Amino acid sequence: LEGNGNFSARYRDDASALRRLDGKVRLRLPTALESLDFGKPELGKQLENDVIGIKLNSIKSGLLGFRILKGRDKLVNFRVLNQAGQYIGPSQLNIQKDDNGWYANVGFTGTAKSVELIYAPAQEVVSYPFELELAQPQ
Repeated sequence: LEGNGNFSARYRDDASALRRLDGKVRLRLPTALESLDFGKPELGKQLENDVIGIKLNSIKSGLLGFRILKGRDKLVNFRVLNQAGQYIGPSQLNIQKDDNGWYANVGFTGTAKSVELIYAPAQEVVSYPFELELAQPQ
């Protein structure tokens, strides 16, 4: 799910001037999924193909921090595995942007032995317009 919005009101001091809000919700629906084996998490390690790229920037107890080099809109999830090949994360996934680009923080429980990157090389983009009539303050 992806969203953004811009808003400006002609009468900024008068909330009653806002009577209607419209826009569209745009979804990128994966039509195919693939995975890349990142292997053992090592600081500075980078993995990239023609669709997506990541670099491991930080390793903390229960948290891996990746810089997304390309293909942020194709990123679906990460899989963190332990020594036995059992799934141990993400217990949380946070993707955010700062002045230097996009980052993903991947939480897990246990000891991470390997990481897989799940991405959608093919997607269908669909848009749904909406319109909201807003109740006026009494």
